Order: sequence, then structure tokens, then C-alpha cells
Amino acid sequence: GGRKYLENAIENLLFELTVRGRDVGVMSGTVSLLLRYLSLENDELLIHGNVKTDKDDARRLDVLSYVKSNYRTASLTELSEKLYLTVPYLSKVIKDSFGKSFKELVVDERMERARTAIEETALPIGDIIRSVGYENESYFHREFKKRYGTTPLAIRKKRG
Repeated sequence: GGRKYLENAIENLLFELTVRGRDVGVMSGTVSLLLRYLSLENDELLIHGNVKTDKDDARRLDVLSYVKSNYRTASLTELSEKLYLTVPYLSKVIKDSFGKSFKELVVDERMERARTAIEETALPIGDIIRSVGYENESYFHREFKKRYGTTPLAIRKKRG
């Protein structure tokens, strides 16, 4: 079930870090997924007093994993084909599971990746914007400011 998935994921993570000596940066995606999963389960318990079924757990992880890996070009149609579900059904499952639309999940991932890159690298902001999947820089700047209450440049300057 969900608990078994977590045990296996943590075991694999520890194995990768200790036995194979993998770079910690390589493992950050897995850690992030595990933390999101734990957070979602905790929210589910607090809000509804129950835990979703194993099938729901697996589907949620599939959605998160897809969004994390494909945030630049993610498509609900493509994901529905991968999961063998219809677009309307998958859309409803995502909304019910996450309290957000598929598009909102993708935007969350893109914005978070952009913010992290702005904070942690010296890459030009325009390059970062394009690298996370936005073509229209002014749209990105507006959405970024709405979300974080400041501009990408202000975040970059704080770091410096």
C-alpha cells in the first residue's frame, strides 16, 4: 500500500546515497516527491479523517511525478494517455486529490523551479523564464509578482 511505497522509496533513496555514493543533488527530486506525498497524506487525514486507497496514492504519485518531470511541456492529454484515463475523469481526479487543477499544479512547479533558479544561480532571468516553459516574459513577471509579492530581480538582488 501507500506505507509500503514510502518504505521502498526511502530504502531506495538511502541505498542510492550510501551504497552508490550518488550526488545528493540527483536525489533531491525523489526527496521532494516523498515530502509532497507525506504532506498530502497528512492533509488528507486532517481534512477528511481518512487516507486514500492504494490506487489513489499511486495515481497521485503518478501525477506528481509526471508534473515534476514534464513541467515545461506538461499536457493533461498526454498524462491521461499514460494513465489510460479519459481527460475529463483525470481532471476531476486531480481536482479532488489536490484541490487544484492540472494547470495549477504545472504552474506551481514552473514557478517554484524558476524561483529556485533565480535564488540559486546566476543565469539570466530571461533564460530561466524560458527554461521553465514560459514564452511571454511580461506574463511571467506579472504572475511571479502576484505569487511571491516581489519581482524576480528583487529576489536575485537579495541573494547578492
